[in-house]
Amino acid sequence: MRLLFIALITLASIQLTAQSTWYEVESGVSVHLNCVSFPVSGIGYIGGDSLVLLKTMDSGATWMLVDLSGLELPNPEIRPVVDVHFTDPFQGMIALGNYSGFYFTEDGGETWTSVDPNNSGFCQTQTIDQVDFGLGTTTFLGGGGCFQGGIISKGNFSEYTSTTLPETFDTDDRINAFAFESDEIGIAVSSTGRILRTTDTGETWEEVEHDFTDVHFTDVEYVGANEYKATSKWEGEGFFGILQSLDNGLTWQDDWELATFYYPKMEAVHMN
Repeated sequence: MRLLFIALITLASIQLTAQSTWYEVESGVSVHLNCVSFPVSGIGYIGGDSLVLLKTMDSGATWMLVDLSGLELPNPEIRPVVDVHFTDPFQGMIALGNYSGFYFTEDGGETWTSVDPNNSGFCQTQTIDQVDFGLGTTTFLGGGGCFQGGIISKGNFSEYTSTTLPETFDTDDRINAFAFESDEIGIAVSSTGRILRTTDTGETWEEVEHDFTDVHFTDVEYVGANEYKATSKWEGEGFFGILQSLDNGLTWQDDWELATFYYPKMEAVHMN
């Protein structure tokens, strides 16, 4: 059974699901929590502000801190774990936000290695996605440049190349999320409202035109049957909502069933 989860807000405590019921458990930390990854049933990771990475071995009932002091980053209190993605209980990656980089582990977070996205201008490290439709795992790193907009690098855990995006020099533009429906076709969304689409396994990306203005995309997911959903907020207006595409990402419209009147706040969407 496939379940679609829409995250409304991110809290310092954690909510779990048992069938259709959600309840709260203690995280053991008081920082803002940003991202979650469960590579297998029972084992999961959560990233938060101030270089916080949590791990569970019992399906989220209890959580422990993963020691990231070995990264030896100055001022850890200002470095959030903005994304975490594990492919199995041992191999995974984290993104640490602006000017802090991507890191890779092969031992469940005991040790970490810095990842070179092969782009010297990759300053705003924002998101990670890994795709495997039977042809091997491909990793995508998203974010933004020091003096330009969104950047996407593609590769495996250790070697990457830059991909081709429509050029923008808006330094507020960064890639916030990816979703792939196959090895070839995928969508990326950005902080300034850009929707990018690839049909060649992420080598090149084309911008998809839409009618929404002043929109900030927070996440995107492929939910099957040619349908994508993207969570968003409108800058300066306090409105939030969910957009959907029913034609493989070519056109987009409001999803009024899930987000009537752009309410409540939508931060993430996940297909399990």
